[in-house]
Amino acid sequence: MIDLKQRKYYFFFMILGFILLDIYLNVFIAKTNNIVTQLLFVILFFPLLKIILKATKLNSFKSIGIAFHPKWKRNLIIGFSIGFTFWLIKYALVYILNGFEIVGVKSLSESLITFFFVFFCIFYQFFFK
Repeated sequence: MIDLKQRKYYFFFMILGFILLDIYLNVFIAKTNNIVTQLLFVILFFPLLKIILKATKLNSFKSIGIAFHPKWKRNLIIGFSIGFTFWLIKYALVYILNGFEIVGVKSLSESLITFFFVFFCIFYQFFFK
């Protein structure tokens, strides 16, 4: 447990850390237009959080409710692998098909016809097959 008498300005540092993380997320990450810069800011979030935790004498992520289970690294690698595979398939198809271009949007009546056709097929499949 943290001894609050040990650090005179403990709550000040805690609130300052919260404000810094809030500004970091809402200004630097959310307002950045470049995806590479945005990903760099997201990656740098946890080291910044670790520095703020040390400043408030909370030395681990577990002390603020972030607990990593034993297989989190394996799940992270699997998640990145699945995401990378689907992005690779997407860009391979775009390259093979010489790109694609959205030239318009269906009108509401055409969209409703498509929706009802799909709904009818699902209904037919559930109840008559």
